[in-house]
Amino acid sequence: MGPVVLLVLCLSCLLLLSLWIQSSGRRKLPPGPTPLPIIGNLLQLDVKNISKSLSNKGVGEKNIVDSLPYTGFLTWAACNRASPCDPTFILGCAPCNVICSIIFQNRFDYKDKVFLNIMERFNENIKILSSPWIQIYNNCPALLDYFPGSQNKIFKNVDFMKSYVTEKTKEHQASLDIHNPRDFIDYFLIKMEQVKC
Repeated sequence: MGPVVLLVLCLSCLLLLSLWIQSSGRRKLPPGPTPLPIIGNLLQLDVKNISKSLSNKGVGEKNIVDSLPYTGFLTWAACNRASPCDPTFILGCAPCNVICSIIFQNRFDYKDKVFLNIMERFNENIKILSSPWIQIYNNCPALLDYFPGSQNKIFKNVDFMKSYVTEKTKEHQASLDIHNPRDFIDYFLIKMEQVKC
């Protein structure tokens, strides 16, 4: 058997194996155009107008919105269907709200001023911490004391978060029921009382 025949035979086997794996995995996926091995659905897209091409293939905004009913994203998306938008903020709100409900037993409305302030400060800290300037500070921490910069904004934001959590903790201490803990702060306060004894 020549090397060319062997190569064609190996490629054919790989192609058949790839098709078999894809067809067995597609039973779990929603309906849509069948992708080719390696290149997927690239040949089915109009490169000059990708958004229209995706809409024609069933990957429109309505399908995405219908798949996210539990995140609060749905009500925000019923308002913005007509215009393009950046979903970064709203997709960040959902996990933040879940964390707040676990810690403070309080789910915020996405338009609540306190919640928006918390989100803004978190996002600001993340942007600052991922900047090249902070990477320099990480390598030379002594610079923090001598140079003004965005690190001061981080410290202010962290102080705001600390004061907010301290305020919530004091509220929880005033209404603490040891036999009926409501959230993480209550469990923390109960544990503190047990350690004191």
